[in-house]
Amino acid sequence: MRIDIDVAKVPKHDCDISGDTVDVVERRDGGLSLIIADGMGSTADAKFTSSFVVNKAMSLIAEGTRDGAASRAAHDALYSVRSGKASVGLTIVSADFATNSLVVSRNSHCPVLVKRGDELLVYQESVSQIGTEQMVKPNIYVLDLVPDTTVVTFTDGFMQCGGKGSAGWELKDIVMEVKQDLAKSGSVAMTLLDKAVARDKNKPKDDISVAVMSVSPHAARHKIRRMQVSMPT
Repeated sequence: MRIDIDVAKVPKHDCDISGDTVDVVERRDGGLSLIIADGMGSTADAKFTSSFVVNKAMSLIAEGTRDGAASRAAHDALYSVRSGKASVGLTIVSADFATNSLVVSRNSHCPVLVKRGDELLVYQESVSQIGTEQMVKPNIYVLDLVPDTTVVTFTDGFMQCGGKGSAGWELKDIVMEVKQDLAKSGSVAMTLLDKAVARDKNKPKDDISVAVMSVSPHAARHKIRRMQVSMPT
């Protein structure tokens, strides 16, 4: 099998700083974890908060901590540092080679979409974001790690693009967009981001991040790993 991770993000219009942070960490016993955090606002403070959460979760996962425990520890650290006054939406998506599992740990108002063959699962149960309540637990979903699986997650800016006066973009619309893009696009994250920005008339009203993890069949003589990053100044 091969794991591919694709991320596309843009800050709020006329802002140089995004309150969203997305990163990837290699798991101690094999596999990758994708971590996406949505801080409050598009300020340096929001960026610090979301980066703090992601870095905390990354360090724990790299040491072998389970995703749910890493989410709770990130919450505890944020709650302590910010005295319960900072809220962050946190989602962790992991391809865990040790257990041959796909694990989704979710403390976000945004759903997570998982496509497995012709089946599309939507994880959207109510859950608290981290940082403001004394006790917070993530919603955790565990699936077998099999080829032909794609996970799509995003931040609030994607969910709310277009504003109240704009037609469409309910969850059913997002599901349809994902189905179409998975069938035809080489970069689902970029395609979905472009559509969200277009709905905001090319002036994003909030930070927007889209992250996609794909599991595909793969057989090769050499296990070559690749990473590509593009960041404008």
